[in-house]
Amino acid sequence: MSDLREFAAARGVKYFMISYTDLFGGQRAKLVPAQAIADMQKDGAGFAGFAT
Repeated sequence: MSDLREFAAARGVKYFMISYTDLFGGQRAKLVPAQAIADMQKDGAGFAGFAT
């Protein structure tokens, strides 16, 4: 299933945790509501490098 919004609706998912590991090995993450995941899937999460 390529559409995360459909995935969330079919399984009752309310939030997605989007994360990555920074250059120093620290975990960075943001919690995204399921209704906004289509924008994240299309445009990316937009992590701010200065917000540590």
